[in-house]
Amino acid sequence: MSKTMTITAPAHWASAILNMDYSGLEKEEIGQVNNFLLDNGFSFSDCLDCEYIGFMHNHDAWKQSPFAGDCCAFIFPVSD
Repeated sequence: MSKTMTITAPAHWASAILNMDYSGLEKEEIGQVNNFLLDNGFSFSDCLDCEYIGFMHNHDAWKQSPFAGDCCAFIFPVSD
């Protein structure tokens, strides 16, 4: 069974993380998404799935986007 890692981030980033579709994001937000993935050692093609989890005061992308809001749990594979 392969291992996965779940990280939470703003829901409005989902299209960018899952499909590399930045439409609707401002330039600053694009940088935040890219830095978030880089900081966690993932690339866009790595994301396996995401699940909407609702409003969160704290999420894993707080360094890039320190605001509460609707979030998703993004699932990435990790090597053993």
